[in-house]
Amino acid sequence: MKKLREAFDRLWNYRKYKRFKGYETAIQKALLKKDIAQRDREVEQIVLKSMILKHMAKFLNIKAQSRFIPPCIKNEEVCRKEVLAKFGDRMEQLGLYLSNDMKICIR
Repeated sequence: MKKLREAFDRLWNYRKYKRFKGYETAIQKALLKKDIAQRDREVEQIVLKSMILKHMAKFLNIKAQSRFIPPCIKNEEVCRKEVLAKFGDRMEQLGLYLSNDMKICIR
């Protein structure tokens, strides 16, 4: 009897079920697309960080790799201007910025 009632309810509310199923699939697709876009953005942030570190190592003539931009050889303001001049637009797009101690941070 319970199965018969469920079948009758499904037939009676077929349009409603179909509409809500469409909403559910649309939401799942949107969330999946957003998740993929977020992953792509994180990958681009990591790539940009490594490009900035390589550029600064070349600019400062440093062979060691580190997690922050070492401002010990040249003035910090010169280093900051160099990074912002070359990578400023891309950093703004990806939500990256330079902190006061020249670390690359995510907003």
